[in-house]
Amino acid sequence: MVVALLIVLPLGAMAGSCAAGYKFKATLGNATCSTNTASQATCMNCCEADVTLCGGNTVTCAAGNYQDSTKAAIAFGADNGLTNCCTAKATCAAYTCPAGMKPDTSAAATKCSGNAASCASNNPSCCSLDTTKCGGNMVTCGAGKYKDSTKAGIAYVNATKVADCCSAKATCADKVTSCGTSMMMDTTKATDECSGSATSCGTACCKLDMAKCGGNSATITCDTGTSLSYTMTGTTKAVCCVTTPSPAACTAFQSSAGSTSGPSTSSGAQKSQILAMNVIFAVSLMAALWK
Repeated sequence: MVVALLIVLPLGAMAGSCAAGYKFKATLGNATCSTNTASQATCMNCCEADVTLCGGNTVTCAAGNYQDSTKAAIAFGADNGLTNCCTAKATCAAYTCPAGMKPDTSAAATKCSGNAASCASNNPSCCSLDTTKCGGNMVTCGAGKYKDSTKAGIAYVNATKVADCCSAKATCADKVTSCGTSMMMDTTKATDECSGSATSCGTACCKLDMAKCGGNSATITCDTGTSLSYTMTGTTKAVCCVTTPSPAACTAFQSSAGSTSGPSTSSGAQKSQILAMNVIFAVSLMAALWK
């Protein structure tokens, strides 16, 4: 019973919330989400910036700092967010260069655009080619082979560079990713070469699945109020055109948030506070029951 409380109470507080830094609009009226499935991603139209929080503002941080998205739910503060919303930019020294490259020691103090992950876009500044590795050299692999990025960290030896740095190209028969909605593998292309590994085998290995509605989309025109169900098995308008579902209402999405104080109390930060209160309550109850 106690365990159930620990799990159920926090989850109920997290459903139907706006993104951090946003809150439900004061008046939702007939506003809807972008699809019939209500979620934070599809219901952004239901929310507006919460200017009391970092995420609801554009902050001009001091030199050497950046507006930190992980602080979106923190109070904006009286100094235009300079203290609460900004974080010092990472330097190249905090970045791990990818295989085939090495740190440029002269750039160790160079500031990136944000956190350490943002230094990836600074690669030309933070790192330089490591010519002792496959990834640091240009290699002409020859017919049927490609320069394999997974071998970028292998030692480069000119005499054996093709064997060391290259791999055989995959064929459509090796394809590991889905062809996608309303498509299927084209068995006549099983021996066709892809550009690299099996993951590089794209839709060129596929063909329309004519048993699916989506495969017949060029010849089916649905009436107003209906739309084509691409994944459904069928070939005719009667089968493939289904009633277009109405988009979810913002009021329904807000209701799923479990808010009891109106739209203005539904920000990400307040949801976190409710979650914390529920956890404290559940833990207190558990301690009482164990006495």
